[in-house]
Amino acid sequence: MTTLTTTDINDQYWTLGVPDIINEAKSFKWIDETNGLQCDWVKGVKRNSTAKWFSIDNEKNFNNLKLNPPHKDWNYTSDNVNYTFNSLGYRGDEIDSPSNFTILVCGSSSTFGTGLDDKQIWPYHLKQRFNKEKINNTKLINLGVAGVPNDYITRLLYRSIDTIKPDLVVVLYAWLNWGEFIQEDGTVIHKKIVPDRSAGFDNITVRENFIKNFNMVNLICKNTRLISLKVRDLKTVHSAVKEKLGRDDNARDGWHLGPSVHKEFGNQLYTEANNLLFPVK
Repeated sequence: MTTLTTTDINDQYWTLGVPDIINEAKSFKWIDETNGLQCDWVKGVKRNSTAKWFSIDNEKNFNNLKLNPPHKDWNYTSDNVNYTFNSLGYRGDEIDSPSNFTILVCGSSSTFGTGLDDKQIWPYHLKQRFNKEKINNTKLINLGVAGVPNDYITRLLYRSIDTIKPDLVVVLYAWLNWGEFIQEDGTVIHKKIVPDRSAGFDNITVRENFIKNFNMVNLICKNTRLISLKVRDLKTVHSAVKEKLGRDDNARDGWHLGPSVHKEFGNQLYTEANNLLFPVK
């Protein structure tokens, strides 16, 4: 009898190390109720560069929104949102840049920050609060990848954590009704496991898939401080911001949440992280 080892079953999808997301995302395909959609944002991302548009935050969509803005304070232009990508195609600090403290954040488009400038997204605000108030030269690695389900977020964290060696991990789980399936030809299918985006834990398929990812993330981070959040937490912040502003707070794409929500979310997350890492005795 031969004992099965991780070497026997390991493959490219679980290879340890932070993957080049531009190469990896070429195999992504989203399947919704109507069609199979290739990963369109790969075409607009170049390593070590800054882009003006990304995915659904594109010039055509912007021009349409400009004709009928979501609200009177909608002041986006074609030049005031920048997406800066590092050498692996992610939005954030370089993996190997020196630091005194390293934060790793993982998630989907709400972590990546679709429709918002580099300095408007919650990971930026979290890093700034740490640098200003707690630990100088804090590094933040943003592994947010637009459009991915929790299965992928978990897999990416598993592959990356030993390379990054973070002092703090923040996982912002995406919508619960999407899953990941890998086909024989190598295509990585991201599709709905149940039709309803608002499906919760009363749905057994949704519940069991999330429990799998949640438990795996906790095992991956067993030696690292971890904060786990869900996209609905952003929605809760949005409700408070909406009441304060008297309107919705939108990103430039008109669909994702806006800069005021991200700033408040980053500030609340800093407070939670500060209490976790430096509890008052």
